[in-house]
Amino acid sequence: MPPTRRKLPAPVEHVHVRETGEGKFQNSVQAGGHRLFAHEPESLGGLDSGPSPYDFLAIALGACTSMTLRLYAGHKQLKLGRIGVDVSHTKIDASLPPLELDLGANPTEAAKSLPLSLRDRGLLP
Repeated sequence: MPPTRRKLPAPVEHVHVRETGEGKFQNSVQAGGHRLFAHEPESLGGLDSGPSPYDFLAIALGACTSMTLRLYAGHKQLKLGRIGVDVSHTKIDASLPPLELDLGANPTEAAKSLPLSLRDRGLLP
């Protein structure tokens, strides 16, 4: 009798990426109802018509970090201003890029320690 396969749930989100035929690297990206381009800068032979794949990784890391901080602060009832995350990257470094966090205007003392407590829990690099 063949082994039974467990049916996986349908994906909640789906991203479709396809070459456009414009330029050397341009791809159209559809993520839910959002449409955008991924491309490379002119200095690398692209048209610079959208973020590069490395930029998308940095966007994902920054957005996830900001949203995680907001969720954590909400659970701990910490007052934060508008959170900002700066992510720097290079194409030669295979490690996670460094993050710079901005916790907004006048964060409480507890909120100032928020990134450290998240790092201790393995939620931030």
